Amino acid sequence: MKFKHYSKISGLKWLYPKFHGTGKPGEESTTKRNYPEVYKDRLYLYHLEQSPESGLGVYLYSLDIPDKKILGGSLRLELWRKTERSVENILDRQLVAQSFIKNAYQKGYIAIDFDYNGAILLRPWRAKQK
Repeated sequence: MKFKHYSKISGLKWLYPKFHGTGKPGEESTTKRNYPEVYKDRLYLYHLEQSPESGLGVYLYSLDIPDKKILGGSLRLELWRKTERSVENILDRQLVAQSFIKNAYQKGYIAIDFDYNGAILLRPWRAKQK
C-alpha cells in the first residue's frame, strides 16, 4: 500500500518514528509523558489521495509498505476489541489507544491504516523523496 509523508528535512532515505514531533507539533509529547509504559513512537502518513493539513514540512516522501505488514480493516478492529478487554481502565480512552498501538507494534506491524484518517508508521521504513 502506498502512503505519503511530509517532512521539513530533504534527502531522507528512511523515515524513523523515533523522530516524531520534529514536524508539526501535536499531542504526542503530552501523551508520551502521561503513558510512558505503553507509548510507541510513530510518524503520521497520508493516503495518496488525501490532502495534507497545514503546517507540515514541504518535502514530500512516498512509501510502499506490503499489505501484510499493515494493520487495517477487520484485523484492526479485532485487535482494538482485544485491547479494550485487556486494559485495566477501559474508560481511559487514551490508555486504550496507546495500548492498541503498542500491541500492533508487538505483533510486528510496520503501520496501522486508519482508512480516511491516514495511517501511522511504527517502524523505520524506506522512503523516496518526490
